[in-house]
Amino acid sequence: MKKILCTGVDGNFGSRAAKILMDKLPKEQLIFTSPNQKLWKNTKQCALMLATLILIILIN
Repeated sequence: MKKILCTGVDGNFGSRAAKILMDKLPKEQLIFTSPNQKLWKNTKQCALMLATLILIILIN
């Protein structure tokens, strides 16, 4: 399964891109990154995205 990496999702363009990707694709295919840790601590998606990223790292 191919993965899509979207960086900078704490910004204006990145956050819009992330929302569109989440509406169009299964969450298992998405990896989001952001340098803003406070943003991720306050979102429910953080746990799913972090778990997905850890799983990808462990598999590879």
